[in-house]
Amino acid sequence: MQFITVTLLALIALGSADFPLDIEDPIVRSDAEDPTTYRLPEDLDPVHYEIEVVPYFIAEGTKEAFTFDGKVTITVTALVNNLNKFVIQENVREIVSVTVLDQNNAPVRLDPLNPFERIRQYHFLQFNLAEGTTLTNGQTYKLIIEYIGNINETPLSRGVFRGSYTGNDGRKRWYAATHLQPTNSRQAFPSFDEPGFKSTFDIIINRPASYGQSFSNMQLLSSTPNGNRVREVFQRTPRMSAYLVTFHISEDFAVIADNNNAQRSYRILARPNAVGQGEYALEVGPPLTDWLGNYFGIDYYSMEPNIKNDQIASPYWASGATENWGLVTYRELRLLYEEGETNALDKMNIGTITAHELAHKWFGNLITCRWWDNVWINEGFASYFEYFAMDGIDKTLELEDQFNIMYVQSALSTDSSASTRALQHTVNSPTEVTGHFSGISYSKGASLLLMLKHLVTENTFKKALNYFLTDKAYEHAFPADLYAAFTKAVSEDGVPSSTFDIAGLMKYWVDEPGYPLLNVQVNMESGEIALSQERFFISATATQTEQVWPLPVTFTTGSNPNWENLQPSLVMTSKTDNTLRKNAGEEWVIFNVKQKGIYRVNYDTRNWQLIANALSTNHNNIHHLNRAQIVDDVFALMRSGKMTYQLGFQVIDFLKKDSSYYVWYPAITGFTWLRNRFLHLPEVLQEFNEIIFEFMDHAIETLKYDVSDTENLTTTLNRFFLLTFACNIGHKGCVENAEAKFTALVNNNTPVNPNLRRHVFCSGLRAGGLAEFRFLRNRRINSNNQGDEVAMLRALGCTAHEEAGKEFLNVILTDEVKAQDRVNALTFYYMGNRDNSKIALEWLKENVDDVRKAVVLPAWFNSVLSNIAGYLDEEGLRNMETWLNENQASIPEYTVGLSAIASARNSMQWGTDNAQIVLSAARGAAAIALPTTMILLVTLLSLFLQYRTIMNRWQTIALIAVTCVTIANAVSDTNYRLNTPIVPSAYSIYVKPYFDTNDTRQFTFDGEVTIIVSTTENTKQIKLHSQDLNFTATDITVTNLNSNAAIALETTNALEFNTTYAFAFINLAVELIPSNSYSVNIKYTGPLREDLNGFYRNYYVENGVKKWLAATQMEPTHARKAFPCFDEPGLKATFTVRIDRPANYQKSLSNTKMETSVDLGDGYVRETFYTSPIMPTYLVAFLVSEYEAAQYSTNGTREFGIYTRPEAKSQAAYAFDFGKKVVEELGNFYGIDYYSTNEHLKLDHVSIPDFRAGAMENWGLVKYREALLLYNESMSGPYFRYRIASILAHETTHMWFGNLVTCHWWSDTWLNEGFANYFQDYISTFVEPELGTANLLVTGSVYTAYDADSSPTSPPISNDEVNSPAEISGHFGSITYQKAGSVIRMMHHLIGDDAFKFGLNSYLTNNSFGSGYPSKLYAGLDRGVVQYNSLSAYPNATITDVMASWITQAGHPVVDVNVNYQTGVVNLTQHRFYSNESHSSDEIYQIPITYTTGTSANFTSTVPAFIMNEKSTSFSIANFDHTWVIFNVQETGFYRVNYDQHGWQMIERALKGEDREKIHHLNRAKIVNDLFALFYADKVEFSTLYEVIGFLTEESDYSVWFAALKGFTKLRSSYMGHSDVLPVINEYVLQFVSKGVEKFGFDVKATDSFEDTRNRQQLLELACILDHPGCVEWAVAAFKAFKENGTPVAPSLRPVVYTTGLRYGNGEDYDFLWNQMLTTNLANEVWIIEYALGHTSDSNKVLSYLTSIDDEDEPIKTQDQSVPLSSVLSNHSNVELVLDSLSIEEFVDSAINPLDSALSMIASVLRTDSEFKKFEDFLQNTTLLRPDMSKSAALTSLEGAKAAKSWADTHKDTILLKLKSQTSASSQTIPSILLTVVTCLIYNIVKY
Repeated sequence: MQFITVTLLALIALGSADFPLDIEDPIVRSDAEDPTTYRLPEDLDPVHYEIEVVPYFIAEGTKEAFTFDGKVTITVTALVNNLNKFVIQENVREIVSVTVLDQNNAPVRLDPLNPFERIRQYHFLQFNLAEGTTLTNGQTYKLIIEYIGNINETPLSRGVFRGSYTGNDGRKRWYAATHLQPTNSRQAFPSFDEPGFKSTFDIIINRPASYGQSFSNMQLLSSTPNGNRVREVFQRTPRMSAYLVTFHISEDFAVIADNNNAQRSYRILARPNAVGQGEYALEVGPPLTDWLGNYFGIDYYSMEPNIKNDQIASPYWASGATENWGLVTYRELRLLYEEGETNALDKMNIGTITAHELAHKWFGNLITCRWWDNVWINEGFASYFEYFAMDGIDKTLELEDQFNIMYVQSALSTDSSASTRALQHTVNSPTEVTGHFSGISYSKGASLLLMLKHLVTENTFKKALNYFLTDKAYEHAFPADLYAAFTKAVSEDGVPSSTFDIAGLMKYWVDEPGYPLLNVQVNMESGEIALSQERFFISATATQTEQVWPLPVTFTTGSNPNWENLQPSLVMTSKTDNTLRKNAGEEWVIFNVKQKGIYRVNYDTRNWQLIANALSTNHNNIHHLNRAQIVDDVFALMRSGKMTYQLGFQVIDFLKKDSSYYVWYPAITGFTWLRNRFLHLPEVLQEFNEIIFEFMDHAIETLKYDVSDTENLTTTLNRFFLLTFACNIGHKGCVENAEAKFTALVNNNTPVNPNLRRHVFCSGLRAGGLAEFRFLRNRRINSNNQGDEVAMLRALGCTAHEEAGKEFLNVILTDEVKAQDRVNALTFYYMGNRDNSKIALEWLKENVDDVRKAVVLPAWFNSVLSNIAGYLDEEGLRNMETWLNENQASIPEYTVGLSAIASARNSMQWGTDNAQIVLSAARGAAAIALPTTMILLVTLLSLFLQYRTIMNRWQTIALIAVTCVTIANAVSDTNYRLNTPIVPSAYSIYVKPYFDTNDTRQFTFDGEVTIIVSTTENTKQIKLHSQDLNFTATDITVTNLNSNAAIALETTNALEFNTTYAFAFINLAVELIPSNSYSVNIKYTGPLREDLNGFYRNYYVENGVKKWLAATQMEPTHARKAFPCFDEPGLKATFTVRIDRPANYQKSLSNTKMETSVDLGDGYVRETFYTSPIMPTYLVAFLVSEYEAAQYSTNGTREFGIYTRPEAKSQAAYAFDFGKKVVEELGNFYGIDYYSTNEHLKLDHVSIPDFRAGAMENWGLVKYREALLLYNESMSGPYFRYRIASILAHETTHMWFGNLVTCHWWSDTWLNEGFANYFQDYISTFVEPELGTANLLVTGSVYTAYDADSSPTSPPISNDEVNSPAEISGHFGSITYQKAGSVIRMMHHLIGDDAFKFGLNSYLTNNSFGSGYPSKLYAGLDRGVVQYNSLSAYPNATITDVMASWITQAGHPVVDVNVNYQTGVVNLTQHRFYSNESHSSDEIYQIPITYTTGTSANFTSTVPAFIMNEKSTSFSIANFDHTWVIFNVQETGFYRVNYDQHGWQMIERALKGEDREKIHHLNRAKIVNDLFALFYADKVEFSTLYEVIGFLTEESDYSVWFAALKGFTKLRSSYMGHSDVLPVINEYVLQFVSKGVEKFGFDVKATDSFEDTRNRQQLLELACILDHPGCVEWAVAAFKAFKENGTPVAPSLRPVVYTTGLRYGNGEDYDFLWNQMLTTNLANEVWIIEYALGHTSDSNKVLSYLTSIDDEDEPIKTQDQSVPLSSVLSNHSNVELVLDSLSIEEFVDSAINPLDSALSMIASVLRTDSEFKKFEDFLQNTTLLRPDMSKSAALTSLEGAKAAKSWADTHKDTILLKLKSQTSASSQTIPSILLTVVTCLIYNIVKY
């Protein structure tokens, strides 16, 4: 697949198609069980439509702008009896009403309660007749639908869309047009939107009176003024498909060219200022129409009386053109020609595309494919005649020959992958249908017709087409109808013979994917030719098939070359054939004469050598089309491994003497493919470029650098493509000539020939700067020809100037670049200058949401991600990879990018592996060695990337050290740091946001910042951060505050931007000096972003009205997106904020209290806030909204409040009460009152409806997700009570740790987050003890930290390799949160409470308003240690040494305990714990050791007995009496423990005996958690785990059960889908869970503690999953009562009741719960329901849920878009459904679009060989993936899943042996019948 990726990039670079996305949708495959899901039933036949529309370009009364009112009347014939319900298709905005009339125009009664239903998933409109009312077979009816439609923003959305153009007066003019093919007539009018349903149409347009005449398929019949509108009625159309309907409504589109022939009218329509550009289209159109009519024997103008033949040019259009009958619409580029501005390629395309669309009048319009699975019947014929019809009227274009390189070779490339599909291919959904309009249907379909023509001869070919068209005129057609026509013609003409099975041949080629490779072995002595055929795959590793094509074979020989005999010598119908002969003797043989057949040819080596010699001697002895075939085949054969590079380059060596267009076109493609694999090897690339120069020098010398007026088209095209390629790769002569021409254009206005502009403009911009860029940009803006505009757009991307590049990228997001051109524009930017890809990546990272919106189509955004990866080097790929991995939530398409990265790396690896082979072959005899330095570097980096997960520390260090010798910058890029002498001290920030203003200001803001700075050294430059903010040097004022004098900026280069690092450089005319202070004032503008970063917009809906708000999220590196600043945590300052807010909004909020509020009288209120404390930029916050204070208190100056949207105010009480208490409790603990730090501080907590993070600790203004702040006592479960409490405590802790003292740099973010993580649970035990947060601190934080810290790639807590924004964001994770918190907890227990408090107070007091460092924290804690002498028991121990061993080293230890039970001597050994036992390393941690024994159990004291600071240690336990010993009391230390076998047995005995309750519940939990981890790491046997955890049958503690359920869940997950193992495990687990259920029952009790409630919840959730009969019965009953009677479910039980109710319910249950989600006002409830919905048993609802994220009106928020798929996959029974659904394009589009964004997730849940195989088969065979989409990421995840299965398989026998042996002992297990009886009794007892 990677080969295809780069091939597409190569083709783009080639420029063979200016619009590589003309056919924009990916190939898709449908394997749906029901292929008719989206199809209409054939119970009605539409006869006639009357369509009337009223468009609104501006709002009129209640009518919204860019909508239209519609009314359609469809006359239908009923085809069946007793039809009570029926459907048609619609995808309009709103259905207003429906009516059904019978043939007497009497109303047919509809269901009064539900007359119609909109089935949106399938775009169905269902009519429901009244009970007892039916339609009668054979009778006609009228369906009348009134509706409202959208005039879509761009043509990319198809349907009715709007476009615009600028008139000569500079005014923008709107127009509306239609693009209905293939499944979009339903957007314009409810219809039978399938090609096989053909009808006549009456079109009526009610246009604004100020607009000009509208256009439609037919001529205007009448025009009647009606108020401010004109009603235009058009003549009735021929019988045709609905997708061919069209209309165009504009102010002044006009006829710009006319043949003035009323009987055979042919007109060109366009915007009026395109006058003069339609003459060439008019010149070719009428003769093409006549030629086609003569060829088919059916004159176009005879098809319908008064039929017209208009061609209209649309400035905005999604494809090349569309064949609407009577009014063909083209992209302007494809219809308008301007002499002196349009190049020859575009001019040629005007002719060929006109021919294509005109051919559709017969193939597509007159006859139409029955269904889109045979779209090739339409498009294959149109593509064939695109070239041959145009060739028929103008032989000088050589289009018959060009067809080979443009279509045949394109088909061979497209159809060579293993995942390609046949011409006839089942499609179902609209997405699948659109995907079938691809290269296969076009190029292969056309190539098949070429092969057929030469097989049966042209006369028979024409006759067959006439039969086909005549027999099926105005009807739909199947391939069988075409086969029948050919059979009839062949039988009559006897060509090849009267009995030849032409139908069989055609059917095989149509039904089978791929094409053959013909292998030719020639016996030169005898003349015998042995042929064999096999399917050609471009991949050398593809599995061969048994396909055998009926293959028309032609050949010629060197002794008697005949290039004109194209009649096949043989139709090969078997795998092998030996019937052909040539004359005996040495001579070359060439098969596939003039390449008229769809196959490649590979010869024996001797024949290849003979061909090579012939070409070298005189290449003209072989026809140019076969030379082109040879070049194309050779490159393909080399790639596929079927030909050596040495032989291949020997054959194509003739290119050094050949200047033919036909050979150089495929040669450029082949060379480009190879070059792309050497881009990462500069020395190799340079060498290869020099080789290519040698190949092309002769051709360039022959063609020269200028265009001759007398040359033919192919000479012009050859120069066009060859010089573009030459200049792109740095050919000196080409570059120098191009730059000279560009300079002459700029300086002297010397015109550049249009056919030279591509390479001249590009070269000029590569060498030029900002001035040259803007020169060409202005030239483009002023151009009046779209072809020239596109040529300049391509060239603008070639700029190497950074500021120009940024300007270009930003322009792409504006209307200056049409939506249809934006993806290509981005590609032009990387393609024109590879270094631009890094700049583009940084820009994309900051504008990803804007780019996604700008390119409109999801598939196009996938292309953006895929294309950029293809141009990045390894550094750029790592940058992109980090960004994608760290932003998966905000970039759901991230796996597309990751796959592209993997593909790019595969390409690089291919280049590394094959460089020497290729260079040696290309140079011939001279052996070229791969440069030693580069090969060493690439090999080392490759090894590191491949094996980094299994290297130990020293191996990794050694490899990195060697690599770093080679490349110094292979580490984190410190250039992201400011490293500036400038120090800020105060900011004044002003912002004025604009919301939905409907003007250019909409969703932007005005800003102004004044920064007071000083400098530590003399400097003339101020370097600060700015990202996506707009300002120039004139917006900047720098003032010396000591003298109050302005400081001038440098005159020549006052302001520079570095977009890579987000820097702005203000260059000064004089130096700043350390003794002075300065102010820097910058006025700027910026966007109100959509990515939830910086200053962003958000909304909520209140009473049906969308309410906009603007909020901030600055952490960690987003303040720079809100105001220019020094955006690093160590550069702290004060901040004064001013906000101009809309007057109708509530008061704004910021970090501090409001100082003043002034009504400005212009609709805005200016609010100024008190100056903040000294703090970093990331804590600056403001909120502009209609929020109100839900709860607020003022105690003197101690203000505390909760702010929410108004409808959620009642949910703030709990947060208000807890929040006030926790801020007081924390102040007491730290000895620093919160409100004492600044007199103007307050503390507000604000809920945001859609918030990327959980919460954000802005000083004084903390922001949260709604579900994590708002709580309803009667509706919110205990989980949310705990989460709200903990997150409030977490964020409030940050007021001290992070705000008062801030980590100096993000490498030590643990100084902020580790403390917040620890205190979120620790302090909550004092505020609300019943929450049990002391226990949750262990089961939550410690357990999470263990899991994150068990990999060899786990980083240390303090990590210096953190510099870029991506690295910074990546450092916010479980290591810096949970592990750091766990280590802090360990230190707390080590030094004691008094020393800990004293130390923290010392650290906070001494560093208030400053920066924190680990050393400063250690110093503070050490003062506490000294004060309380708390380490005196541990000689030589210091807090610095102990804590640093955990902070600076990755991982954590497991302590192995070996006890001599006779002597009491204990041996301890520590080693780093890895989840995979194959890893090992030598870390030594200083471990505070705690333990207790059965003799004198003491689990209260957590004071360590000693600190273990060596690998091993021994000690004796006094008075040891052969009892158990347990280490790590209450898990206060961050280490696992593994006991010797006897030790585990002693613990088992204790846990199963009277000592169980003596052992602390956290240690019981630890024993369970450690045992599962040790078992998975192969440190203990399953039998040990089994025996020890047997005590769980008596256990009732929440923490212990949490650990057990965590382990059981992982065990079950390992064997999901294993029918021989999972039931046994389930039965085993159910024994324990049933005991827990028996203890806690099913219903909440008044006597329950908080932990009891949570324990019951977690037990029941697993019990119901295990189909515990009592649990299931109870949960189903509770759900039913809730659904039917409104009986509320206890909040803690809702997750299990909802999920079980759906699992055992039906679609109605899903709908009920879905509606609950729609109507609830509680975010907690939405959270629960979102998770539950994926558990429905209704597969249709599963799919509906998955696709719901695609609808912006659905309740799934951006923050939750991954929930549906994860919810569905959490139920393993859905895995098969998801795998099967991957082939359903609607599913792909809506649920997991793009597809590969979910492949890794899906792969990770696979557990069985059958699932692996199905997934692998999907990856191997799917055409849902675009050809440029890599599968590497999916395969990597799949390997991980297979590794998990391998572990499971390895341990299966051991587990089964143990479980079955125990099950067979009746004393060990309750019989299942008894279990059922008991549980049912429990249920009924508890129930009542």
